[in-house]
Amino acid sequence: MQQGSFSPCKSLSFQNTLLLFLYLAFHCNVQGLSFVPFSRRRFSECRRFRNDSWALSVSAFESSVESTTIVEELRPGHIASNRLTPLSFHPLLVESQNPLLSPQQCSVLKEWIRDTLTSYGQQQLTQKMIRDGEQNKEEGALILVQIQKELHSLLGERSKDPLVIPRYLNYKQQEPTSTLLTKDMVLSNDCKLDDILPDGLHVDANNSKHFRHWTVLLYLDSCETLGATTFPFAVPVGRVWNSSYTSVQAVAKKLIMEEDMYHTRCVGATKVQLNLGKELDEAALDLVRHQLGSGDGRNEERGSSRKHEYGVRVMPRQGHVCIFSGLNHDGYPNPLSFHGGEALLKGESKELLTFFYEIPIDLFHNREEFGIQVKDRENRFLHLHGV
Repeated sequence: MQQGSFSPCKSLSFQNTLLLFLYLAFHCNVQGLSFVPFSRRRFSECRRFRNDSWALSVSAFESSVESTTIVEELRPGHIASNRLTPLSFHPLLVESQNPLLSPQQCSVLKEWIRDTLTSYGQQQLTQKMIRDGEQNKEEGALILVQIQKELHSLLGERSKDPLVIPRYLNYKQQEPTSTLLTKDMVLSNDCKLDDILPDGLHVDANNSKHFRHWTVLLYLDSCETLGATTFPFAVPVGRVWNSSYTSVQAVAKKLIMEEDMYHTRCVGATKVQLNLGKELDEAALDLVRHQLGSGDGRNEERGSSRKHEYGVRVMPRQGHVCIFSGLNHDGYPNPLSFHGGEALLKGESKELLTFFYEIPIDLFHNREEFGIQVKDRENRFLHLHGV
């Protein structure tokens, strides 16, 4: 047969293949699936739904009632309308009264982050990862983008400023002591300082991030006893503070203003600096033991002992946010904003996203103007949310 001539066998094979394809496409649509091409990476991102069957594409996931609800619950204004509870005004520290994300949304977001980081071979999210996920209509990415937009609005950021890319933290993998600790060990002397505060304390201007103002912690898990974000020098709401530093608060101020040190365990620090840092760490450890020993992980009145008048521990609650300012109105880091993440008790885990919001450099020309921006932004925030 000459090249290019008609072949009944070839034609029949092609027709049969086409008919088979159409039959499969029809059958899959009847079963609630969408038969569309997808890459190996996209297949790995598909999630299990209804009766543990696999969705073959994101479009199939979007078509399910359960999936649509997950995304639509994050309607515009959902976060901004969430009431905030003030925990301290020195530094300004608040937490959400209601969860911003449901447990299911948190699970979807966590799994998407883990899968995406694995797929790209990276440890932290990038704008490209988020943009690709949004374009592909991946649920975790859609949830994250909506969170980014809502937080941007909640903090009163300018519309022209870029959305903040969060830092992902998974403390179950980072803290080997978390499989060893028990509450009794924490209250006894069997536990070392490093066991409770494995990374020490810091202010968020650390690593030369001098323009950082707001920090938002979005907790994707809950912890019951340990695992709090501890602010050992914060003045709890209800406490009177006349700007007179206690001895340990004065040490925190000295570490920043005189030693130019923003982390209690700064690499390259002198012995004197490390000793000052250790004093701050021990104050945090004392706060943890005091609150655990009182049987209360919150921050209520506990007598007149000045040693324990100060300090706030924010326990992670799934789907909730903690928002705080790391700056004074003079533009310098606030020593009362020193904070650190506690280790975890046996069997617990903690994943969270941290959003850092900086003051745009086009809004100030010197330290004085920078401080004015800090004050104005905080007053606007307080007025906006009625705090």
